[in-house]
Amino acid sequence: MDNYNQQYAYGHSAPPNNAPIYDNATPHSHQPTSKYMSVKSHGAKTAIGFEPDQTRSGWDTARIEAAPKLNPNSKAFDWENKITIQLTKSELPIVISVLLGYKRECKFQNHGESNKWFEIINQGSNFFVKVGDVLNKKLIVCPVPIVEAHLLGLLGLSQHTKNFDGLTSDAALSAIKTLAAHLNKNA
Repeated sequence: MDNYNQQYAYGHSAPPNNAPIYDNATPHSHQPTSKYMSVKSHGAKTAIGFEPDQTRSGWDTARIEAAPKLNPNSKAFDWENKITIQLTKSELPIVISVLLGYKRECKFQNHGESNKWFEIINQGSNFFVKVGDVLNKKLIVCPVPIVEAHLLGLLGLSQHTKNFDGLTSDAALSAIKTLAAHLNKNA
């Protein structure tokens, strides 16, 4: 194990922001481990998922997935018939600003051939997420508790930060706060 990994593997200090995580199980391994994370919020009738994604051009972003319950008596959701929307690089920082409480709401439309859209509203006591598919006449609405909305925002922030080599999450969050302030002022 090299000096860098040894220092961080034994908890002497935290690695710098955006530092790769190395698999120390294999001697002299310097391959970053892949760590997949997703956050799901389950309502009484619907569920919303937020997952890391990447555009065809290589931009790290997030994907919103929304699914209804399989049937009213089931605890399972119909993820096979979900609505999926990949956030654009312009939408991601605005979505983060809403989920972390710097902006009240956002709505984006015209996604894909079926004209999918989504809206996120901060209602104070919780968040309300709507995801629709105009062509297939689907609408999925799901309440999201504040803590889970915060987790969705942090996942988005993690993805957003990956796009800017050397940018810390603190600097990215500062830029997102500034963006939200401009958008709120001009709303």
